[in-house]
Amino acid sequence: MSDSVLEENSPDALKRLSVAETSLCGNHGRDNFLGRFVNASINLHRADFGSVQLFNARSRKLEIAYQNAYPEEFLKVFGSVSADDRCGSGRVLRENRAVIISDVEVDADYAPFRGVAKTAGYRAMQSTPMVATSGELIGVVSTHFAKPHRPTVDEMMAIRLLARHAADQMARFGLEDSLKAAEAKQWLLSAEMNHRLNNIFTIMQSVARKMRKLTTDPTTFFNGFIDRIQAFANAQRLFSESDGVGADIHDLIYGQLAVEHADSALACNGPIIKLRSETALTLGITLHELGTNARKYGAWSVPDGKVNVRWRVEASHKGDSLILSWRESGGPRVVAPTRNGFGSTLLSRFLSVDGGESPVLRFEPHGLECDLRVKLAAGDKLPLGIVSLQQSNQTNTG
Repeated sequence: MSDSVLEENSPDALKRLSVAETSLCGNHGRDNFLGRFVNASINLHRADFGSVQLFNARSRKLEIAYQNAYPEEFLKVFGSVSADDRCGSGRVLRENRAVIISDVEVDADYAPFRGVAKTAGYRAMQSTPMVATSGELIGVVSTHFAKPHRPTVDEMMAIRLLARHAADQMARFGLEDSLKAAEAKQWLLSAEMNHRLNNIFTIMQSVARKMRKLTTDPTTFFNGFIDRIQAFANAQRLFSESDGVGADIHDLIYGQLAVEHADSALACNGPIIKLRSETALTLGITLHELGTNARKYGAWSVPDGKVNVRWRVEASHKGDSLILSWRESGGPRVVAPTRNGFGSTLLSRFLSVDGGESPVLRFEPHGLECDLRVKLAAGDKLPLGIVSLQQSNQTNTG
């Protein structure tokens, strides 16, 4: 294009750009802004139709976000466009530059889309990338013309500037959405943390009161209390290290039942489950109490004692539950106690607070047996498969 034509068109193009920029000013929601942007682009180019496609970074495709009176067939064909497509916006995505098709009946690459163009009522089009100041591709703005047409150099420069303005605004919308989502997530985390802490405080108060009644020695009280706080901390640590995915039930079992004696053995079998914080705390303190009892009086108090832990998920109309069985063998002969000990009392109290059922304890002569039912919540990730793990520690020879 000659300089004389450029100079002649410049004042009018700049005037229309100024009007277009002004129409985008003010506080608008996302959809309202996109509508104003499309209309401003149509007026800037004196076009007949216009549309905006936003770039989906995950699918690497352009998706129509706003359009001006296009027929259904057009929306089906251009609703989602990739860099492999030969249409105007597909070329923009592939070549990272504005594309002008002054006559779709002449452009060879546009041949597959001529039928759609005829139905939609356009013969020419242009597509311009919406690139934010940061360099991020936000989308593509397209204007369509009923007759063969080629926008002037100034008009293309103007649409590029307008597209930059729109891209920066859409980037701000995205940032605002991210901030709102982060605030909402923070609020949910705070609410969850408060609920979790209240639950823990309730349990620990109950632990302290019960221990005070059963233990007169200050040192015994202190050591026992600290030991149980550590069990809570271990379960919570596993959940925190999972970045919110959930504490792995196998890690929880082996962590809480860390077998200190080289001549002890632990066998586990059950599905892989990721447990939310509260479920991990419930099961963690339960396993801690059972493990402590096994070390003091049960299977792990002798060299050849063994513990077998199995679990499964049971579904019912009341919701999913974790069913866990604890079986001891090879330990001293078991005699049923004449009264409930502190450990069994704590288990009953803890599970009832968290919505579970009291454990079923059977003091069989060959070893303690315990059946637990822990209520699972929506945040717990259900079985991914069945695994069988064996942990066996051989007696040291040395």
